[in-house]
Amino acid sequence: KIELKGDVIIDGGVAATKVKLKGDVTIDGDVAASKIKLKGDAIIDGDVVASEEPGEFLPVDIPDILENLGSVSISGNEILTLGPGTYEVSSLHMEGDAVLYIDNLEGPVTVYTSGAVEVSGNGAIITSDPNPEKFAMYVGTKDKVEMEDSALFYGLLYAPESSLDLKENAEIFGSFVGGKVKLTDSVLVHYDTSLRGSDN
Repeated sequence: KIELKGDVIIDGGVAATKVKLKGDVTIDGDVAASKIKLKGDAIIDGDVVASEEPGEFLPVDIPDILENLGSVSISGNEILTLGPGTYEVSSLHMEGDAVLYIDNLEGPVTVYTSGAVEVSGNGAIITSDPNPEKFAMYVGTKDKVEMEDSALFYGLLYAPESSLDLKENAEIFGSFVGGKVKLTDSVLVHYDTSLRGSDN
């Protein structure tokens, strides 16, 4: 289920069981859903495809052998850099001008989290290589994933059991999956078309 409310722009397609659009919402791409509801000035600039059966997302299985960074909290002007590899965190909390810098030039970076993800203030999760396939965050929990107050995220965010709440000028470059998704108040989503594969 995905709900978009207020001044929200999605530069790419949407697939969900139910889609609800209200206000100045624009989806510049196709929408596939079993039920679609539009109110206000909502616009779908693409094809609308009826989807009778909701897609099944695989649950996140966190490997036992990962380097565990514990509960990660970054605030103020702090910068945490992660190089190529796969990591586990029990939770991620960012606020202020904090930066999680993903140094993925020499290889991919993957982060698994077993708890909540909260990014606010001007918190930013950014990458040295903009290729979204070289950074992925997998959330293996039902805890909320929340990004607000100009939060910035580059990469793939996969949280199939979580409630994903993006609001107040949050911006995503790449793609995301959530069990329940809500976007409100000037959210921008830029879907990277390279994720569709070479045949599309």
